[in-house]
Amino acid sequence: MLIKKAASVIAYACEGNPDGFGRWGGDEFLVIFHNNGALADFRRRFREELKRQADESDLPVAFSISSGYAVHEPDSEDSIDMIISRADNEMYIQKAASHAARPDSI
Repeated sequence: MLIKKAASVIAYACEGNPDGFGRWGGDEFLVIFHNNGALADFRRRFREELKRQADESDLPVAFSISSGYAVHEPDSEDSIDMIISRADNEMYIQKAASHAARPDSI
Protein backbone atom coordinates (compact mmCIF):
# COMPACT_ATOMS: atom_id res chain seq x y z
CA MET A 1 0.00 0.00 0.00
CA LEU A 2 2.86 2.41 0.82
CA ILE A 3 4.65 1.66 -2.47
CA LYS A 4 1.44 2.39 -4.40
CA LYS A 5 0.93 5.64 -2.49
CA ALA A 6 4.53 6.68 -3.17
CA ALA A 7 4.09 5.83 -6.85
CA SER A 8 0.96 7.98 -7.02
CA VAL A 9 2.80 10.96 -5.47
CA ILE A 10 5.65 10.58 -7.97
CA ALA A 11 3.30 10.07 -10.93
CA TYR A 12 1.41 13.25 -9.99
CA ALA A 13 4.66 15.22 -9.64
CA CYS A 14 5.92 13.88 -12.98
CA GLU A 15 2.81 14.75 -14.95
CA GLY A 16 3.95 16.12 -18.30
CA ASN A 17 7.63 16.53 -17.37
CA PRO A 18 9.87 13.49 -17.09
CA ASP A 19 11.82 11.84 -19.81
CA GLY A 20 11.30 8.61 -17.90
CA PHE A 21 10.38 7.29 -14.49
CA GLY A 22 9.73 3.97 -12.84
CA ARG A 23 10.37 1.72 -9.92
CA TRP A 24 14.10 1.26 -9.54
CA GLY A 25 13.94 -1.60 -7.05
CA GLY A 26 12.34 -2.44 -3.74
CA ASP A 27 10.94 0.85 -2.51
CA GLU A 28 13.03 3.11 -4.75
CA PHE A 29 11.97 5.06 -7.83
CA LEU A 30 14.03 6.81 -10.48
CA VAL A 31 12.93 9.90 -12.43
CA ILE A 32 14.98 11.27 -15.34
CA PHE A 33 14.82 14.84 -16.66
CA HIS A 34 16.83 16.51 -19.39
CA ASN A 35 16.51 20.03 -17.99
CA ASN A 36 16.62 21.71 -14.60
CA GLY A 37 13.35 23.58 -15.17
CA ALA A 38 11.48 20.28 -15.29
CA LEU A 39 13.28 19.13 -12.16
CA ALA A 40 12.34 22.30 -10.28
CA ASP A 41 8.69 21.87 -11.28
CA PHE A 42 8.80 18.21 -10.24
CA ARG A 43 10.26 19.03 -6.83
CA ARG A 44 7.55 21.64 -6.16
CA ARG A 45 4.73 19.33 -7.24
CA PHE A 46 6.30 16.41 -5.33
CA ARG A 47 6.41 18.38 -2.04
CA GLU A 48 2.83 19.62 -2.49
CA GLU A 49 1.40 16.20 -3.31
CA LEU A 50 3.39 14.45 -0.59
CA LYS A 51 2.03 16.88 2.00
CA ARG A 52 -1.52 16.44 0.70
CA GLN A 53 -1.25 12.64 0.73
CA ALA A 54 0.34 12.59 4.20
CA ASP A 55 -2.32 14.94 5.61
CA GLU A 56 -5.16 12.86 4.15
CA SER A 57 -3.62 9.47 4.88
CA ASP A 58 -5.66 6.89 6.72
CA LEU A 59 -2.67 4.55 6.99
CA PRO A 60 -1.74 3.06 10.37
CA VAL A 61 1.76 4.56 10.04
CA ALA A 62 3.06 8.01 9.10
CA PHE A 63 3.49 8.44 5.35
CA SER A 64 6.70 10.07 4.19
CA ILE A 65 9.14 9.77 1.31
CA SER A 66 12.87 10.46 1.35
CA SER A 67 14.26 11.75 -1.92
CA GLY A 68 17.60 12.59 -3.44
CA TYR A 69 18.44 14.47 -6.61
CA ALA A 70 21.51 14.65 -8.81
CA VAL A 71 22.16 16.68 -11.93
CA HIS A 72 24.37 15.56 -14.80
CA GLU A 73 26.22 18.52 -16.21
CA PRO A 74 26.55 18.47 -20.03
CA ASP A 75 30.36 18.61 -19.95
CA SER A 76 30.66 15.91 -17.28
CA GLU A 77 31.82 12.40 -18.08
CA ASP A 78 29.94 10.89 -15.12
CA SER A 79 28.26 7.58 -15.83
CA ILE A 80 24.59 7.00 -15.06
CA ASP A 81 25.72 4.81 -12.13
CA MET A 82 27.70 7.73 -10.67
CA ILE A 83 24.73 10.08 -11.02
CA ILE A 84 22.38 7.60 -9.37
CA SER A 85 24.92 7.08 -6.59
CA ARG A 86 25.03 10.84 -5.91
CA ALA A 87 21.22 11.00 -5.76
CA ASP A 88 21.17 7.95 -3.48
CA ASN A 89 23.72 9.57 -1.15
CA GLU A 90 21.66 12.76 -1.00
CA MET A 91 18.58 10.70 -0.15
CA TYR A 92 20.36 9.01 2.78
CA ILE A 93 21.57 12.39 4.07
CA GLN A 94 17.98 13.69 3.94
CA LYS A 95 16.69 10.53 5.62
CA ALA A 96 19.24 10.82 8.46
CA ALA A 97 18.37 14.48 9.00
CA SER A 98 14.67 13.64 9.06
CA HIS A 99 15.20 10.90 11.65
CA ALA A 100 17.40 13.16 13.79
CA ALA A 101 14.69 15.86 13.80
CA ARG A 102 12.06 13.53 15.22
CA PRO A 103 11.53 13.93 18.97
CA ASP A 104 11.17 10.16 19.43
CA SER A 105 14.41 9.28 17.59
CA ILE A 106 17.26 7.65 19.44
